[in-house]
Amino acid sequence: KKSHVLVEFDTIKSQKLFSTFPNSSNFILYNRRRPYVWNSNSFSILKNSNVIFINENKLNSNEKVDIISPNDWSTRIINELKEFEKFFHDFFIINNESFWEIIKKEFFSLCEIKFKELIIEIDMAIKFIQTVKPSTITIMYEVGIIEQILILCAKKSKIPIFLLQHGIYHDD
Repeated sequence: KKSHVLVEFDTIKSQKLFSTFPNSSNFILYNRRRPYVWNSNSFSILKNSNVIFINENKLNSNEKVDIISPNDWSTRIINELKEFEKFFHDFFIINNESFWEIIKKEFFSLCEIKFKELIIEIDMAIKFIQTVKPSTITIMYEVGIIEQILILCAKKSKIPIFLLQHGIYHDD
């Protein structure tokens, strides 16, 4: 059965859209950054719609597709970044004074955390694409990291992507 994925859609702002889906539809909401439900109104909208949402635990229970563990990948990239010590020293300068030595430890710590998060998101997107095998993916905005990851995974799997960013403006 064909499935259509909606990425990072706001449940309340998309209420009218969600209510139009027929019972036999196979629309799937993929929200990694935005919660599916956050109050009674959003719960009611999702409950009364025919939108399916994927539970992260369902994806985690599938066979592992890890290309590399987040820890190994992050450590390797951090070590490669440390080879550019002179670049960072020259980049973080104000009034000809480098403050690289002051922020270096926190910078690498932050990079390590973010790299681990990103590899987990990439892994989840791959699992999602392999599990759901969507026919199409609709993305509201392409600037989010979750959206960018899913766009790359969809392109590799030759899944059509619809971008609404320039076609619809919804802010009320």
